[in-house]
Amino acid sequence: PKLQIALTNKEKEEDFMAMKGCKPAHRPKKRPKMIQRSILLVSPGAWLTDITQ
Repeated sequence: PKLQIALTNKEKEEDFMAMKGCKPAHRPKKRPKMIQRSILLVSPGAWLTDITQ
């Protein structure tokens, strides 16, 4: 059996501060278009959002 414990956002932020020394970014950084295109070419099914998410 797996043991799952949910952390609050505050706990996650405190852990991140302890590891990195700064607060986490609010939004994930967007990939440049050229890198995203090359990823899509290498993994052809990545654009199928219904399946991959």
